[in-house]
Amino acid sequence: MDFRLGDARFNGGWDAIVDNGAEFDFSYVSDFDNGLAANDTSCLTSQATNFGGGPGTAFCDLGRGAREVGVAGGDSGGPQFGADGRLISVTSYGLTFGATFGDVDTRLNSSFGEFSGYVPLYIHEDFISGAIPEPQSWALMILGFGLAGAGLRARARKVSFA
Repeated sequence: MDFRLGDARFNGGWDAIVDNGAEFDFSYVSDFDNGLAANDTSCLTSQATNFGGGPGTAFCDLGRGAREVGVAGGDSGGPQFGADGRLISVTSYGLTFGATFGDVDTRLNSSFGEFSGYVPLYIHEDFISGAIPEPQSWALMILGFGLAGAGLRARARKVSFA
């Protein structure tokens, strides 16, 4: 990931650009680089906006060229893993600012020069940990399905076709 939209170095500047009411202080993005400075979206957007002195060239990186990968439409909810193999975020959105800021074809279609957005799991940790059923809940659910199945089976034996 290249940076976080809520990074303090932007001095709140992304609030004015991405003004859609979304909470994005913890939204991380990566740009899909092809090795050419003309398509380095992280660099071009951070330098052009220069949010109150901004990060300068801190986010200029030509990526891995032909070995670079990005996410595509339909990847929402896909996982990103950390160096330790643990799940750290999920894919959330794509973002383009057009040819002026590096997009090779000006359409939001997972091409070079676009951002991919990710939501880190740590900001939703309470929700996630509360959503995973306890072993006792699983046991009750399995028992319930078993009893429902036994009831249906017993009922099916009582039906006669005379």
